[in-house]
Amino acid sequence: MVRAMRAPIASLSLALACAFGSACGGDDAGGGGDGGDGDAAPELIDIPIDLQRALDVLFVVDDSATMSQEQAALASGFPAFVQALTDTDEPVDLHIGFVSSNVGTGPEGAGGVSCTGDGDAGHLLLSASCPALTDEARYLAHRVAADGEAEVNYTGDLASQLECEAGLGTSGCGFEQHLESMRRALENDVENAGFLRDQANLAVIVLADEDDCSASDRGLFAAQPGGDTRSSPLGELTSFRCFEFGITCQGDEDERALGPRQGCVPDDASDYVEPVATYADFLTELKGGAHRIAFAAITAGSQPVAVGIEENEDRLWVEPQCVVCPDGSPAGCPIESGTADDALVAAAPAIRLHTLADRFASRSQVEDICAWRAAAHAVDYRPALGRIGERLRVDGGSRCLARAPADRDPAVDGVQPLCEVLEGEVTIPSCGELSAPCWYLAHAAECADSETALVIDRGDSSAATGAVAIRCAD
Repeated sequence: MVRAMRAPIASLSLALACAFGSACGGDDAGGGGDGGDGDAAPELIDIPIDLQRALDVLFVVDDSATMSQEQAALASGFPAFVQALTDTDEPVDLHIGFVSSNVGTGPEGAGGVSCTGDGDAGHLLLSASCPALTDEARYLAHRVAADGEAEVNYTGDLASQLECEAGLGTSGCGFEQHLESMRRALENDVENAGFLRDQANLAVIVLADEDDCSASDRGLFAAQPGGDTRSSPLGELTSFRCFEFGITCQGDEDERALGPRQGCVPDDASDYVEPVATYADFLTELKGGAHRIAFAAITAGSQPVAVGIEENEDRLWVEPQCVVCPDGSPAGCPIESGTADDALVAAAPAIRLHTLADRFASRSQVEDICAWRAAAHAVDYRPALGRIGERLRVDGGSRCLARAPADRDPAVDGVQPLCEVLEGEVTIPSCGELSAPCWYLAHAAECADSETALVIDRGDSSAATGAVAIRCAD
């Protein structure tokens, strides 16, 4: 499944644009024609685009006990990711790093030794079994200039190094806090020094078979004095607490009742789980605008949602949204029974991760963690990573305009000028009430000449049809 939805943009009056002719694809889009009321349509002048291609890519990898198949599939998909991301004659400038989902449960929290303290604390991770980097960085650097001259900090090839680094292991905390780990990684300018660059855009890619459980109060993970039973205030000491106290569903009078749920969304009023908006706002403020953020996740869908009893443990859980059995079938195999017949993947609904994707809708992508390729008889993320890599290559940078259009104040968002945007031979309409693909202009501090970037919302398609050009009323 691929999903990318249009970001909310202030509406441009289509009637006004059509009155001038060019925004509606009229024959006199180049100017000089009759606007229909005796006035000549304004002349459109080409504005050069400078594509800023520096991109920092952060992989947040679930390293809990059930993730061996998924990490293997991630690793085997990196050749497709690298090929799609770097298949260009234009300069490429990448930083790529890995963090786990483990930020621990605190000094008195639960989850065993794997959850002690702050876990990996958002530190960028490198495997001691992989070839050492040639500098002291904790991330991979890959820069290729327009003349083909490369500057890298690894030996061998990029895909092989990524394949090696992706194996974070499966000894991490079972209370996965993907978004909190992401935030700590991006705030950390000591252990992670040099990874995040002011001039670079940011892509966050999450691999997770359980939803985010980033806690605002680590009391969520505490053992209760009277025992952690199904009837105690916080319930059983399992990740079901993340659902009960982090998600709200329609008619949820008894969150522990068995059965299906409808209309489940993050509980922004939770006393224990951080609102998703906290992390969306953090990313936007960090980079100075949502147009500089790309978010992708390889995870489960957000529905259906049902509460049941985990048979082997006799405890509440959220039933898997998708399952892959050893023969590739979606049902009929045990889950976490400790036998060779166990499901390869069993992923819970990822309601919070989908909600974050929705916040960066025009630059987000959600792929199926249960993707199976019969020919290889394996879980296969190569197509997914290829699509993510292509999307980042096409839209991962900022399209900086050499100058702002004459009728646009670069410091004011929401007022779109009279322009025409072409991608190859295809005219792309401006956003507003029109569906994607469409374009809009955004305030962009990274665009030094104009403080204006052209953003293309591709909707649910990552396909590009050619080079992008823009011309606007002078």
